[in-house]
Amino acid sequence: MRPLRRRFYRAFYLLHLLLPPFVVATLAHSWTAWQFAIAGLILYAVDKLVQLWQLAVQVRVRVRVRVRV
Repeated sequence: MRPLRRRFYRAFYLLHLLLPPFVVATLAHSWTAWQFAIAGLILYAVDKLVQLWQLAVQVRVRVRVRVRV
């Protein structure tokens, strides 16, 4: 799986950048598309909120250093 990911990462990245304009264009042309898009948009929003939460949470790290002589 790793070689496949490395080979097509750029395509994956570009497709994810183009997704929001395609969703907006689809919804602009067909208001009935909401019923199909809403589940994916909710999951996307939840994912982004979780990412923001993880960035905001402080983590305490305790480091114990032992020096051997």
